[in-house]
Amino acid sequence: MAFLNNEEVYIEAILTDYGRKALAKGDGSFDIVKFAVSDDDIDYSLLPNENDVINIPIMEPITNENFGLINRLVTINRSDLRYMPIISAQNNTVEIDSVTNLTKGALVKFSVSMPNGSKVPVELVDDIYKVTVDNNFIAIAQNISNETTNLLEPKDISLFNVATYIVEAEKTVNAYGAKDVNFQIFCKTISNDLWDLFGVVESDIKYIYTYCRVEGINSGLNTNIKIKIRKV
Repeated sequence: MAFLNNEEVYIEAILTDYGRKALAKGDGSFDIVKFAVSDDDIDYSLLPNENDVINIPIMEPITNENFGLINRLVTINRSDLRYMPIISAQNNTVEIDSVTNLTKGALVKFSVSMPNGSKVPVELVDDIYKVTVDNNFIAIAQNISNETTNLLEPKDISLFNVATYIVEAEKTVNAYGAKDVNFQIFCKTISNDLWDLFGVVESDIKYIYTYCRVEGINSGLNTNIKIKIRKV
């Protein structure tokens, strides 16, 4: 890990682990069709408001896609926009147990709103969300029309065993003109070795703590919730 020289402007680009895996297929399917930028390296609170932001130390790009573009920059046509939408979970912590199955999966809900009560710009309305979880412990399902539960397959599993799922937003918009998202989480079969490695004991009960991250594909809005798995 190192800082890049900031005395001149240049571009350094690398492939993530996922990109390298796609390139290694060698079948011609690898094609870069778009790119995104972020300002994760910059702490604006440390910068004087009256001066231009120049000569800021920037970290070298990393290959782990799970740590890149946490705060993705977006283009918005509205010049009068003063507030950005926020995404929030109905519950910041969800508890499930080690025998949770599809009939007892925990339903998690995420809502998008505007701090000033206005409508979300159309450029930032998400139809699809990206959900990432620890593939050792958690799987994702989605309820379609409250009638059938569809078990989702991960779009990707990283070298760090982080599973990425693509989840559809609700069909209708909320009061802010955005589309909320909800899905079910349930526990995979966890081996005793994993319980011994990751489990913590609280009041004679063993738990594993993990996370679920939700990110809008279009807007880049993101939030995390904590998942508490209880051994039974």
